[in-house]
Amino acid sequence: MDEKIATWDTNAAIYAVQKRLDILSEIQEALVGTKFTVTLPSGIKSELEKIIRSEKSSIEEKNNANIALEMIKKWHRDGKLKIEKAEPPLDRWFIKKAKLSGMAIVTYDKKLRGRLKKLGAKIIML
Repeated sequence: MDEKIATWDTNAAIYAVQKRLDILSEIQEALVGTKFTVTLPSGIKSELEKIIRSEKSSIEEKNNANIALEMIKKWHRDGKLKIEKAEPPLDRWFIKKAKLSGMAIVTYDKKLRGRLKKLGAKIIML
């Protein structure tokens, strides 16, 4: 377990956009001195696209989801993060990854945070 996985969930991606935070820089700062790979489940893109298409989403929610999606696509193209196939519900992917390797995650989902903490995951708050 030499290299940790650093990741975030959909709500954290949108939160970072709302607060104008560079989530990658925040993770790097929180994990300074730790070897890690930023890896996201592909389902985050699906969830963001669903928010963008939803009639229930406000214009602001759609805009924030679109910005988050475009940032993820750009970082992936630039080689700053990996995307691993995993469709919603994504909690299963996060829990599986926490069991298999060291993990650091940005999430504001209390239930998921509690489960991941028990598995030894590092929780990063922006």
